[in-house]
Amino acid sequence: MSSSRFYPFVCLHSLASPLPFIEHSGSALHPSQIALCFGNVNQIFPVNNPAELLSAQQRSEAEKIKNTERRKHFMIIRACLNTFLSRFTGTEPANHIFLRNESGKPFLKSPEANLHFNLSHAEDIFLIAVSLQTVGADLEKKNRKVPEPDEIIERYYSDEEQQAVRNSAYPDETFLKIWTMKEAVIKAIGTGIHENLKTLNTINTSDYSGSDKDMLHVFSGSLNDFFFSIATPYPHAEFSQFNAGQLF
Repeated sequence: MSSSRFYPFVCLHSLASPLPFIEHSGSALHPSQIALCFGNVNQIFPVNNPAELLSAQQRSEAEKIKNTERRKHFMIIRACLNTFLSRFTGTEPANHIFLRNESGKPFLKSPEANLHFNLSHAEDIFLIAVSLQTVGADLEKKNRKVPEPDEIIERYYSDEEQQAVRNSAYPDETFLKIWTMKEAVIKAIGTGIHENLKTLNTINTSDYSGSDKDMLHVFSGSLNDFFFSIATPYPHAEFSQFNAGQLF
């Protein structure tokens, strides 16, 4: 990545609804394909105790969560993540080994390191994205009330993004759409939020070359009451949607 900027250039795309559903348990992804798994933690009923589908590290993390409901949600979502990954790795769900980079982004340990994933959740809904290239995903509820949004906009949004929110007929929704895009990029590159997040501009991309090696393509869409965005190096990404309720 160029030393003159921290974040990559982005090119925006819109996703039409509904996305196609995966109707089989295919074990391989082809280049440019991204598999998405959506689920509701209150509608997932694993045939096994969720803890049996978690790695030892994940079980240890779950035990540290004091709130009963949060711990339950953590376990169900990780059980779904591990089971979804198993469709592509062939590894038993509890046998996946996860590592983290210096910013805390999880990734699969070799020999499955060529498979990338990302996870996002909002309230009871979660989204898992799996790809052969780095991928970032973010999910936000459309009517989410953000504390002190003006402060966030001033601190993290570019001038063009600030103007887009303030000129929008639906400023709260525009704020959240932009935030999912920025979060997806941050999660794709695995760096976490930095003070210069304003330099990540999701509005004015007219000066960016489609051949720029630093470019990420951000695909945004909606599912029921939620906005979501996926960041990927693939300019022509193909998406398939899988229902988490079919995992068990």
